[in-house]
Amino acid sequence: MIRNSRGFILYEVILYLLLSTVCFSVICNEIFFTNRLIRQENLTLIKWHTSMLKLDYLLAGAKIKECKNDKLMLVSGPNYTQPNKDYVLEQYKGMIRVKGVKGGHMPLLNDVKQIEMNYHDNIFQMKARLKYRRTYEYVNKI
Repeated sequence: MIRNSRGFILYEVILYLLLSTVCFSVICNEIFFTNRLIRQENLTLIKWHTSMLKLDYLLAGAKIKECKNDKLMLVSGPNYTQPNKDYVLEQYKGMIRVKGVKGGHMPLLNDVKQIEMNYHDNIFQMKARLKYRRTYEYVNKI
């Protein structure tokens, strides 16, 4: 008895390899871009925490003069690098910065779209929306 068994034809094998290659490249690209996004998010989070540690150092023992929605005026505490100096915390050209009243500034965080500041009952609160639509919040009892 003769069996008529065909097997794979060459174009079927080539089509299978082509589809496998396309699927593999799509999966590799997805993994690459997902890892890149995760690294960017982690870097943003690290930058946020680092800048808030610098702000903690500035606000330790500080006296708040005035707080508007986007600006905080204060006098630095006795343990700061330059004690009893007037400073302003504000948003300026896409960054949160601390500047001296007489000039100079120190950027705390870049890629900031919007900030909101509140000071009530010795509690300072700041909400910041960053470039990638992430919103972070900082609270400090002064």
